[in-house]
Amino acid sequence: MIKECNIQNRRIVLKKIEGKYYFFAYLKCTGDDLKAEMAKMAAELETQRWWKETDACQFPLPEGAAQGKIWARTEQVFYSA
Repeated sequence: MIKECNIQNRRIVLKKIEGKYYFFAYLKCTGDDLKAEMAKMAAELETQRWWKETDACQFPLPEGAAQGKIWARTEQVFYSA
């Protein structure tokens, strides 16, 4: 489903901050509409099953929690191929 939704170059890293572990994820959407691609992914039953299993393992950074979100956007400050 990830490939069908034009998601590439996925990375998930783990960082311990003040005694809590945080996942940071990076992905590149090669499609024209990330929101539409994510909606397509969310509609798929196997993805729903997987997210149900993994959502309990995730908690947001404080600013994301204040907005009721698990994930927060970040700003790229450097890239080198």
